[in-house]
Amino acid sequence: IINGRYDTDNVETEKNLHFTVDAISGPALRIYPLSQTAQFGDSITVYLYFEDVPLDSAVTGLHVEIYIPLDSLEFISENYKNGKLIADFAGTTLWPSPSYNDSTMSIDGVADEDGVGLWGTGSIVEFHLKVLAIEGTLNISIGGNRTFLNIEGDIIDFEDPVSGKVMVVK
Repeated sequence: IINGRYDTDNVETEKNLHFTVDAISGPALRIYPLSQTAQFGDSITVYLYFEDVPLDSAVTGLHVEIYIPLDSLEFISENYKNGKLIADFAGTTLWPSPSYNDSTMSIDGVADEDGVGLWGTGSIVEFHLKVLAIEGTLNISIGGNRTFLNIEGDIIDFEDPVSGKVMVVK
């Protein structure tokens, strides 16, 4: 129940109010959560996330690079796992462990089920980072070197990726 007031004597009550917040229009690739707060030494969970990928743009192959500041965040590679979109995928998937090079984690994978790949909204991968910074705002960015392919091998265009941030507090 929502109460609205436009002066002290007039209160209106709305019992059914429906609205949608869609800050990221798809198809898009994003970091989830967009923002989180942590302290030095914390382990945080981060997801690489598909947003509103339509069936006619289903992804059968991808390459994505995620950049993090290694002086402030550390990859915890043993906690990397496939996200819900891949775990629930009924077809064939191949998602080898990511590779790490300096401040970049590279993720490659393929998915196919009778000529259809991954589509919809949900996590592709889940990974964990250890906070090494004392305080400040740290960016987790999706790199410019990213490729998405459909079943014919054609490149699929996505909106600009949406990065995430970690606010480290004392």
